[in-house]
Amino acid sequence: MSLSKKDISNLQDIFLTKSEFNTFKNDTTSFQYEMIEFRNEMAGFNNEMTGFKNDAMNNFDALFKKLSDIKTELISFGNHYKRQNKLLENHEVRIQGLEAAKA
Repeated sequence: MSLSKKDISNLQDIFLTKSEFNTFKNDTTSFQYEMIEFRNEMAGFNNEMTGFKNDAMNNFDALFKKLSDIKTELISFGNHYKRQNKLLENHEVRIQGLEAAKA
């Protein structure tokens, strides 16, 4: 069986010619290089973002420690004021008792 010109033209429509294949191969190779460059840029960007995140978290840790210290101080001040209030109430009760005894 021999191929007719019509069969050859149909096959040319389906398959790539050698020049088209070389063009495709060159385009694919350049695309691969572009992807490698893009991956390298993304790796640099990821490293930069990781550094930024670490700096931010370290700063947040310091802030949260200070807030925790302030909270602890407020609790101790609150307990101190509660003791002072109880002492004042005790003094008021004693004064009222003394005033009642005088009267």
